[in-house]
Amino acid sequence: SVLSEIPTSAASRGIDIPPGMTWRKVPEIMGKFLVPKSWHFTRAKSSPYTFFVTEEKYSGTGGFETGLTISARKLPPDQSVLTLAEQMVSGACRDTEQVLPPFSEPFGTMTVMGCIVRLNMDGMSVTVALTEVAGPKRNTLYTFQFRSPTSHWEKAWEFGKHMMETFTLDDDF
Repeated sequence: SVLSEIPTSAASRGIDIPPGMTWRKVPEIMGKFLVPKSWHFTRAKSSPYTFFVTEEKYSGTGGFETGLTISARKLPPDQSVLTLAEQMVSGACRDTEQVLPPFSEPFGTMTVMGCIVRLNMDGMSVTVALTEVAGPKRNTLYTFQFRSPTSHWEKAWEFGKHMMETFTLDDDF
């Protein structure tokens, strides 16, 4: 088992956890994530491997404006986790305004790829940061999606960037 931490993480830079945030262990997916202390952490009722970290209280209806969705899923052996991650990122970037173009980098034994886009959701401009982590050892795909109304993005991203850039995952999940 290799515990991977993305290269831009706070721990690898030797700095402290940002003020107002705390670590949250999620043993179900063998991960650890930074969560703002005043935000809400909720497990999805419909999926044992999906979690929400939201600024607003999450009602279970899927309704929140600002927050992070974390999910993990194991793919069948005949599907390539790297190919699916690439398809997810390229699909998210297609026909949207790119704020941060697609990227890909090593993450221990895994690969991290993602982008940030701006799109229209129900008549509102929303900015979405998408990160896919492909774990080929166990054919596991982790999806991180942080979103906020574009009008609130700068303030929300102060927390969002830490949640999206600082986490640990065990490649044995």
